[in-house]
Amino acid sequence: MLGKDPFEDIKSEYNQVALRLYPSLKTVVEKSADPLWTSLRLAIAGNVIDFGIFTSVDVEGTVRRSLNSQLAVDDYPALSQALSETDEILYLTDNAGEIVFDRILIETLMSRGKNITAVVKGSPVINDTTMTDAGESGLRDVCTVIDNGSEAVGTILAWTSSEFRETFQHATLIISKGQANFETLAGIEKNMFFLFQSKCDVVSQELSLSPGSMLLKKSSLPAG
Repeated sequence: MLGKDPFEDIKSEYNQVALRLYPSLKTVVEKSADPLWTSLRLAIAGNVIDFGIFTSVDVEGTVRRSLNSQLAVDDYPALSQALSETDEILYLTDNAGEIVFDRILIETLMSRGKNITAVVKGSPVINDTTMTDAGESGLRDVCTVIDNGSEAVGTILAWTSSEFRETFQHATLIISKGQANFETLAGIEKNMFFLFQSKCDVVSQELSLSPGSMLLKKSSLPAG
């Protein structure tokens, strides 16, 4: 109705904020005892950049806290096992700005010989990533990036393109960023791991966690 993306400017702003942090964050990852584990924590920390929920974000403060806080759900051993069994990963991105943190994790995975296909939205919705953000963040220079053909929050498979659904169906391992992707994909029968912060009371109560909890959670199938 506005004739433009109302989040365009703030998305670009936070892409630049995150890019300014990129060199120091890469150094933190490269000097850590477990670069993969550290880059996973940073990717979860980046999930705080969400203007569908928050009006302002302390990115640097969240990064500092994330490196010194326990994950409320930590399925890292299961993810490590899954990574040992495949070199192909479908990576569902979430928000602008946050995509720079995803880039660091993706680069870490690629340094281990993994082939990554990253996914963005087909057109703008709130501050979710699009091809524009993939370009601004440098992610398109790092790995293959595709869009899901949808403008929905999260990943509602029925609303995505047939090309994306085929890619999703054949994926051997999926890393899914963000609460909305968790809400729309939890319980789907795929080898999938969710990286996100529980940002609202409803999701937090469903998971029996405090709001703001950080999770690296393996997908679990619904009972029955």
